[in-house]
Amino acid sequence: MKIFIPIVTAVIVYRDRILILRRAPGDSYPDEWDFPGGGMEWGETPEHATIREVREETGLDILDPVPFRTWSLFAGERQYIGISHYVRLDASATPSVTLSSEHTEYRWETVNDLLSRTDILSWMREEIDEILRRFPAS
Repeated sequence: MKIFIPIVTAVIVYRDRILILRRAPGDSYPDEWDFPGGGMEWGETPEHATIREVREETGLDILDPVPFRTWSLFAGERQYIGISHYVRLDASATPSVTLSSEHTEYRWETVNDLLSRTDILSWMREEIDEILRRFPAS
């Protein structure tokens, strides 16, 4: 049976750093680094789904996620349609990340450090390139 799955992601910027999360063993893409995000629930807007997913996975309360990229991924009988969001946190406050059981670790990485990593998913580079193009002050 073919399944269509809408998902959202959030590229969260704090000062000059971007938040990445390591997926837990037993999860899809175990031990891989990723951005916060997940499946939309029935009746949610992409922005509300992003706010919910970020809160569930990191404990962070965000406002006004800005959609900046749509994408599609096929995996067997599943088609994922993704909407990526840009989120800039208030630089005057220190964010306190509380991970859910879906992740085991988090890091705030500079763009250069993130792009030099060999252990991030390839599509994350595309997200970062688009962020730099659309939001150059990041």
